[in-house]
Amino acid sequence: MLSMRSFYIDYIDQDDSSERDPFPDETQFELEKEVLVGTTVTLNFKFKNLFDNDYDSDYGKIEDINLKIESDDNDLFADNFEEDYDIGSIANDGTKDYEVSFTIGNEAKARDYTLTITLDGEDGKSARHEVEKELTFNIKRKGNDVRFEKANLTTTTDITTCSPRFMMDVKMRNYGTKNQNDAAISIYNSDLNINENIPHIALESYGENDDTWSRTFNFNLIKPKRLLLLLK
Repeated sequence: MLSMRSFYIDYIDQDDSSERDPFPDETQFELEKEVLVGTTVTLNFKFKNLFDNDYDSDYGKIEDINLKIESDDNDLFADNFEEDYDIGSIANDGTKDYEVSFTIGNEAKARDYTLTITLDGEDGKSARHEVEKELTFNIKRKGNDVRFEKANLTTTTDITTCSPRFMMDVKMRNYGTKNQNDAAISIYNSDLNINENIPHIALESYGENDDTWSRTFNFNLIKPKRLLLLLK
């Protein structure tokens, strides 16, 4: 007597476009397009108690409702993903909206993944009610996808005009499937007289030995200004 009839999934496809797929009233469902690695997926649920108001409210109310979302491979998630969610209770003929989001890890493998989504609760006569669905989608990597993994200022003290020297640690990585032979980085601020340009950076495709590039830059502060960091 529990329903997951109406919910939809928001995601970013392989072309960096926002997509929204409805989840039909079926046990198994697959997203229409591939999902881009490193992006956020949001599941938007609408749960319904199918006991109508003809039932006694003490009997028809469903309590201790739990939502469980399990992946066939936890390497899918960027962080530790919470699998269990306490939904509380839903009165006769009532509904409840709920939303769960997760970020796909940058290092997730490009392949199919399946989420098993289970909703269960207990009515006033201690009977358990459960509904289960499966959502399958394919993780995609773009051909050209170079990103910053780190761009941090490093100093043992606060940066001031009295202690003007500071460093910046920069690391970028190729998350794409193509080798990049002409990547570049630029750090620029005219007031600080900073104009660092590193062209022709070679990065192998994701997963190879040389898919990252890093460097520590040393700067002397003239005036406190903002830095502009560009990845080309």
